Amino acid sequence: MSYLEMASKKSVDTAMASACYENSRKLYLDSLMLRRRKSTGHAYSLLVLSVEESVKSIIYRMASEGLVRLSDGKTNDPTAVNEQDLLHHRPKHNILAAIITASIMYAPFSTAFEGIREKKIDVMKAKQIMSAAIAAHQVLMVDLADPSSMVSKRVAKFFTFLESLNDEKNLGFYVGREGSSILLPNRITKAKYEYWRDFQNDFLVTTKFILESGIDPQVLEIFRQSRRSVTKRLRKVKAQSSTPSLSSSSLR
Repeated sequence: MSYLEMASKKSVDTAMASACYENSRKLYLDSLMLRRRKSTGHAYSLLVLSVEESVKSIIYRMASEGLVRLSDGKTNDPTAVNEQDLLHHRPKHNILAAIITASIMYAPFSTAFEGIREKKIDVMKAKQIMSAAIAAHQVLMVDLADPSSMVSKRVAKFFTFLESLNDEKNLGFYVGREGSSILLPNRITKAKYEYWRDFQNDFLVTTKFILESGIDPQVLEIFRQSRRSVTKRLRKVKAQSSTPSLSSSSLR
């Protein structure tokens, strides 16, 4: 791929990220309007579509920086995202789950560094910050492992809702039947709608921040190298797993 082709692809990915964000925002506003008109089912379905468009926006933003590779499905890159998958609901929900999981796992580290204003810090302070982040991460792991903790309950609730998101999006759009009962779109509960409304309100803020924030070139290169390293390792693992092992019978 030539430099001009790479530059063009970066521009397209950036434009796609912005377009997906704007569509996500409009779907969210349309959802609020339908909810005010007591059309909770349709409002809920638009809310789910808004979430999915936010996910696409983040993926295209990452692709524009070389942090994610988009493919047409004809690649041996195990870390690539098939762009056709972004047309379907389930893959986008899986990507959302991965984004939220990473956010939870790395939260103590990002929080530890948020308060730093100096451009340079000495080794001792860096060690103190990392020690505090590691300690906070250990506490988080204990909380997540405890089913009775508030953190664990909130995470479990989110992923329970996420698993049913695609089915319930369809329930919000369509009339269904269960035996002799007719199932109307408004069977989506107010509580479930408000849960995802609040989630998407925050997610839109996060998406906008990701789109507008510049990433330090040195940090970008670290992440690019990491992706290349992971890709190389996964290819090696795949090659080893597909290589037939030598059995005693094959040696006879």
